[in-house]
Amino acid sequence: MQMLELEYAHTWNWGDGRVELSSNGHGGSCYEVLTWPVVDNTVRMAVADMGDRRHGMAQDDEMIIGIPV
Repeated sequence: MQMLELEYAHTWNWGDGRVELSSNGHGGSCYEVLTWPVVDNTVRMAVADMGDRRHGMAQDDEMIIGIPV
């Protein structure tokens, strides 16, 4: 629900209506939601990858969102 509310806020404020959800099975947080929001100034969502699960203790019901500053 928190990610949905952030997506609505992004759409309301910037009006482009698109937030990309991307995953390749690995690199969820490092590649998808840390790098790309900085590179192309977009909001990205990702499924937690194995590194997030092992080291960050991400659970089955968790996802990640990257928001450029």
